[in-house]
Amino acid sequence: MTENKRGLYEKYVVFKTNETIPLVDCFVLRPEKDPAAVAALRAYAAATEKRALAQDIYDWIGKK
Repeated sequence: MTENKRGLYEKYVVFKTNETIPLVDCFVLRPEKDPAAVAALRAYAAATEKRALAQDIYDWIGKK
């Protein structure tokens, strides 16, 4: 089955820095490959109260 038809599935294993136990319930966004990821990151930046994080996100995706 192609990725476009699979829906939500486990594709990546995510770890916190300096830890060996994988995190669960994570969703990886790759804005360099997915226009929907850019839209999601813009929405997150607009919704977060963490202004420095929002600015970092806008700086990261600004050219995408």
